[in-house]
Amino acid sequence: MALGGGNPSSSNTTLITNLVIPTELVLKALRALAKPLILVAVLHTFMTTNLPGTAGRRLAVLLLTNTTVSILVGLLVANILHPGTWGTLVAPGSTEITPQSFDPWGLFKDAVPEAILKPLVDNNVIQLIVIALSFGIVLRTLKSE
Repeated sequence: MALGGGNPSSSNTTLITNLVIPTELVLKALRALAKPLILVAVLHTFMTTNLPGTAGRRLAVLLLTNTTVSILVGLLVANILHPGTWGTLVAPGSTEITPQSFDPWGLFKDAVPEAILKPLVDNNVIQLIVIALSFGIVLRTLKSE
């Protein structure tokens, strides 16, 4: 607001361009810190959580029940309300849509990283969580022995 909002004056141009540098540095630092923090948080949670057998089973039942109810509500709403049929959209001119096939094995292969540090470099959070869970399982089994 002090620098003119979306319509800055020409007298503030140099100040605005000088403020871009520290802002980009702060954002880069936050992006660099986010990935290791996710890794440490998942590992810490996995290592410190103690779920007895009955609580684990109850958690799994609640997860499956919640997922099933969510799917049923979504299907019910989609079949009763038929969303998307009420509006009219102009058909796009010359854009061609290439059909894509669903490949669950490819998704699974993409979730497993090729190297341990690759998810940190590539900014791939799913692969980072897979690495954290793998390390957590190994550390947990070593801790229990």
